[in-house]
Amino acid sequence: MRSIIYVNFAQYDNVGRILDFLKKRFPTIIQFSYDHLRLKRGGPSTFLKIYENGVLVKEVKLLRLRAPEILRFPSLPLLALLMITQTLWYTLLLKRKYKKFDYFITLDAFSAWTGNFLRKLGLVKKTIFWVGDYFPLDYPEWRIKLLRRAYWQFDKSSMQGADRLLLTNRKLFKLYSKMGILQKSKNYLIVPIGTKPEPYLPIRENCIIGFLGMIKNSQGLELIFDVLPKILKQINGARIEIVGSGPQETYFRRKAKKFGNKVTFYGFIKDQEEIHSIVKKWSIGLAPYQPIKSNESYWGDPSKIKVYLSVGVPVITTNVSYIANEIKKYNAGVIIDYYNHNEFLSAIKIIKKRSSYFQKNAFALAQKYNYNKIYPKIFLGL
Repeated sequence: MRSIIYVNFAQYDNVGRILDFLKKRFPTIIQFSYDHLRLKRGGPSTFLKIYENGVLVKEVKLLRLRAPEILRFPSLPLLALLMITQTLWYTLLLKRKYKKFDYFITLDAFSAWTGNFLRKLGLVKKTIFWVGDYFPLDYPEWRIKLLRRAYWQFDKSSMQGADRLLLTNRKLFKLYSKMGILQKSKNYLIVPIGTKPEPYLPIRENCIIGFLGMIKNSQGLELIFDVLPKILKQINGARIEIVGSGPQETYFRRKAKKFGNKVTFYGFIKDQEEIHSIVKKWSIGLAPYQPIKSNESYWGDPSKIKVYLSVGVPVITTNVSYIANEIKKYNAGVIIDYYNHNEFLSAIKIIKKRSSYFQKNAFALAQKYNYNKIYPKIFLGL
């Protein structure tokens, strides 16, 4: 009976529907989920789940390191130690029943390092590291800069030690190739974050402009609130909805107070079906990433955009992520200059004027990234 260990951070458990895919493919799944942000509001739990034939048969609540905001960064080494200790301990316990695990897969560098360690101990046969980001080391805030340098040590060794290396996009592949990280002898593939296209497109007669994802400065929420007074004044019935949590959530909730019920915060939502049910009501999905050198969004795969496309929601984004070119090619949204507020406002009006056209194009682009079509090659030949 084939088995797999899947480790990820709780905020991204089913990113791109990867967990859904694993449930269909593997009779036994051991899922470790860790809350690395440890936010006050909407924080997910830390747990171990065991699935057999797609059914959850056991759940264990793992130790979760809590820390006040001032100690969140200093306590990260303790969090890392807790992650590796619990992953190792429970893998050893479960080996009695499930024997040696066939695969270990993760999207995180430190967890990938842990997986390679488990392989050396003979607990797993093959490790898969699905690399979805690159965090530029030149960051203006010293604490994050230090954290990124520490993370990089695991990133590099984990990529070179994995039995299979997956990269989410060609832009990331070119970067790591130029840096000399990718070894010619290694077995790597480009596998993007997937979509789950809905069976039909709903009729949208409202003007709900939505944002999904991590609430932090580099995601462009500052721009949204800067332009919001003009949006509410010039576009009848416009509202903003925000799904997600993050380090700057309290800050943006305070900014939103003056707009009353025109801005809705849903907080962190774990269930992807629930997220889809909210997003499918939106007229426009926002991803206005800040075009600054330290923004990791230049290299990652924008999972929020993949959700927007899955339900045919046109996108407004900046020319930061690789998928901006795809959106432009398919006319699935509008690419804006982050520093031009008029362009942002104009993009909303353009999409609203031809909403059906942009919705169909967004849905067409979603078909290209359907997870059922692109994920099978993850395990091909392993």
